[in-house]
Amino acid sequence: MEQPSVDIIIRFKNEEFWLRKLKKRFDTINCTNIHLYGVDNNSTDESKSVFEQFENKGIKSINYQNIDFYTPGSSLNLGIEKGNSDFILFLSAHCIPKNDNYILQLYEELIKEDKNCAGVYGRQLPLPCSGAQNTVDLALTYPNEDRILRRTPLFNNANSMIKRKIYTQFPFDQNVTNLEDLIWAKNLQNKGFYFKYTNKAEVYHFHGIHQHKLTNSSHRISSSLTVLLNSGWLSIDSPDFCDYRELVCLFKNTLSKKNYLGQKSDTGEFKFIELYGAVDINIKKSVDYFLFSSTEFSEKLFTDAFREVSEQTSQVSRISKKKYEHNLQEVLTLDEINNIVNEDSKDLLFVSNTVFNQLITYHA
Repeated sequence: MEQPSVDIIIRFKNEEFWLRKLKKRFDTINCTNIHLYGVDNNSTDESKSVFEQFENKGIKSINYQNIDFYTPGSSLNLGIEKGNSDFILFLSAHCIPKNDNYILQLYEELIKEDKNCAGVYGRQLPLPCSGAQNTVDLALTYPNEDRILRRTPLFNNANSMIKRKIYTQFPFDQNVTNLEDLIWAKNLQNKGFYFKYTNKAEVYHFHGIHQHKLTNSSHRISSSLTVLLNSGWLSIDSPDFCDYRELVCLFKNTLSKKNYLGQKSDTGEFKFIELYGAVDINIKKSVDYFLFSSTEFSEKLFTDAFREVSEQTSQVSRISKKKYEHNLQEVLTLDEINNIVNEDSKDLLFVSNTVFNQLITYHA
């Protein structure tokens, strides 16, 4: 297959947690002529640093831009104007491609259509953390079959590819606060263009088009999801970036002040080892999660809990004997998280590196 030159526009604001996962995915992505354009909106975490460290032999350039007054259309237009490739790929920072051929799949689906095809958008898959409402949203919105859209103005800039020659005639609306992709699609369909949805270029996306909270769902939708899963109508992947064995966890006992580092050993088994003395700053930088508790160290308890946290891609989790609470970053303030960190509690509190660094900054 011909290897195209592709400009990839990635928008973000405080997406360090997901950018780290996306960076790892790009390590093996297939395409020999990639130009990355990151458009930031005043992030206060390490998003910029992580983005600029993306590596792949096919990445020819990395360009970072910050935009103060954000609208989706203005950020997309800014990124596009910085590049010059004939093909432009839009990818949300928290959308993780499922396979190495993701870029080429979008490209192939676009070029097989005629000149009136303005763009192709790909399938979005739920994650174990998505919750019932987001999962059903994604399953119904992104089916397992291709579609041609001539009159229904659907498109999605979280996972799509367009032609630059189309964009130069029809840039995105910079004034709307959201749904710039649907407005753009409607405008182009009125001009005689059409769009294609493909199920082949898949990404994992933790929320659906309505962006429901991860921490609650109605009883009816939860029951419906259970029926769909049990009947085989729907399945939910657990990709490698949800695998605890690929992550590093630092446990700090808030009572004894002992530290234990958990990571995959040379034999492939996940193990915790006790650290003596002060924890090296480089170790802290390599850690994916910090675990705080006053309970005594337990290999099985901590490993089982960490397996659950990583599968849920949760940034803040509190685990007790009675319940597991995940994605508490959605409902707790930094002050509240910090208070829990400093409690003398036997509950297990897992905090992602991103949130932990925000706590440090918050109280600096």
